[in-house]
Amino acid sequence: HFKGASFMYTTVREIMNLEPFSDAQIISGIGGMDNIIKPVTVMDLPDLGNWLKGYELVLANGYTIKDDICNQRKLIMDLKEKNSSALAIKLKRFLDEIPEEVKDLSNKFDIPIIVVSNSFSWIDIIDPVVQSIVNKQHKIIDETIKIQNEIMKVTLEGGDLNNICSFVSKVIEKPLSILDVKFDLLGYSDNFNWEMSLKGINNHGLFLRNMMSESKEINLNYYVYFNKYLNEYNKKLFLLPIEHYNKLYGYIAIVADVNFTEMSEIDIARLQSISVMCALEIIKKEESRNIGRRFRNAFLAELIEGNYRLQEEIIERAKLIDIKIYDEYMLVLFNLDIFSNYALIQEKNRNKFQFDINNLIDVLKENIFELKDVLFYDKGNILIGFLPNISEISENYKEIILKIRSYMYKCLKKGKINIGVSDWSPVYKLKEAYNKAYISLKVSDFFNNNNCVFYDELGILKFFIEKNGDINFDFIDDFYGQTIQPLVVYDKKNNTNLLDTLKNYLINDCSIIKTAQSLFIHENTLRARLFRIESLTGKSVKNNNDLFDLNLGMRIYFFILNKS
Repeated sequence: HFKGASFMYTTVREIMNLEPFSDAQIISGIGGMDNIIKPVTVMDLPDLGNWLKGYELVLANGYTIKDDICNQRKLIMDLKEKNSSALAIKLKRFLDEIPEEVKDLSNKFDIPIIVVSNSFSWIDIIDPVVQSIVNKQHKIIDETIKIQNEIMKVTLEGGDLNNICSFVSKVIEKPLSILDVKFDLLGYSDNFNWEMSLKGINNHGLFLRNMMSESKEINLNYYVYFNKYLNEYNKKLFLLPIEHYNKLYGYIAIVADVNFTEMSEIDIARLQSISVMCALEIIKKEESRNIGRRFRNAFLAELIEGNYRLQEEIIERAKLIDIKIYDEYMLVLFNLDIFSNYALIQEKNRNKFQFDINNLIDVLKENIFELKDVLFYDKGNILIGFLPNISEISENYKEIILKIRSYMYKCLKKGKINIGVSDWSPVYKLKEAYNKAYISLKVSDFFNNNNCVFYDELGILKFFIEKNGDINFDFIDDFYGQTIQPLVVYDKKNNTNLLDTLKNYLINDCSIIKTAQSLFIHENTLRARLFRIESLTGKSVKNNNDLFDLNLGMRIYFFILNKS
């Protein structure tokens, strides 16, 4: 529901219209006329601040502060500290007047000081104020029940969110719509151009928080939105969050004149009522979507687990849940470890936007047109994309994958996203494709540098895949350390070119003449370098087994260099 139900209470301004205040005079603190009053209390104690709870109208005769200007100042400061609403005081009995410096404090803190007539007893003042509070609450409650019954009637008669919006729009005499958390229309009254009014508000699905400002009015929290279309008609859009148990479900959008600043208590109660019904309708729609997602996810899980052997069986199963299946797919695994700790998930702070994995998928599909036939499966911290082998994807799949990652960064703002990609595989062999993509993701995670690793580019690393599908990085690290790393370290320390020498030697089929010519050095110089290489690596450049190790180590080195 909407935060801040202060419209249920009477304000200082309103009690001034009651009979006991007909002859009263506000001598200071005029800026606090809209302070709300919850309880009324009579208190004349030197330690008044210890007993205040907040929002009180404090009645006093000044006996305990009559001869002490310090205590008089302290009284106003105590009222401010405890968030009290106003001070009503009787003069000419114990305290003749309020000193100017006390009035100055009252003005500074917006704590009204009201001088009331001595002809009224305290009970004569308390009863009308309490009755005013009670009557106001009853009136609001009665109106709330009435509007709830009317909305329930519309719903029971088969009405949807459009019918509810149209009904409430007529009651509050303003165009009204319901938006989801991404500002997409769920329902609306037909007395305004909502497409133009909402233009630009979600920037193609990415939230523009900087375009919105939160109202600080005490009676209601809301956002205000403007765009070119609204400005042309001197209108603005009020966005009131629809919340339930601290979860944001969407917004009630109301079009009002640009000079409109305040809603009546009755209208606020009406909007509070519609927010309950809207939350229920949104929850119902979301549950329906969730059921569809669960069936789809279960089907995709079965595909990557290899539960189907025949393509015909897969196609028939997909028809039941309205999924179009293609002959071949490429699987893309996105490691989203940062998602579990991301600040926008289940955000309780009302002035921030919620985000979850389904929102992310929706944003991707809305903004990357090539993804219209792409399936997504949320597998814990890994998001799996099923890219079909169709022309608009197969011709530029690498660019599409990087575009997906780019939009993920825009949505998630921080952290790293590592990606592993399989090759193209028949739909009935997606278990193998998943294993290949998972191996690629492991390599990407190993380098931990926002890498996108394609299985068909793993090259020599495929030789180090173990039976469980993991790559033995410890063995790779040891092998590299025993072959090529000594050369890398030596070159760096001594500013030499042993690594480049070995590379050219291997490229030129271990020919002394060809290698020396390609490096533009004397053959004896080359032999001296090769001797140094043998000394550092413990490998002979003339032994076939040692040459294989050096060649393999060199390939590992250049793969690591490329991915780093």
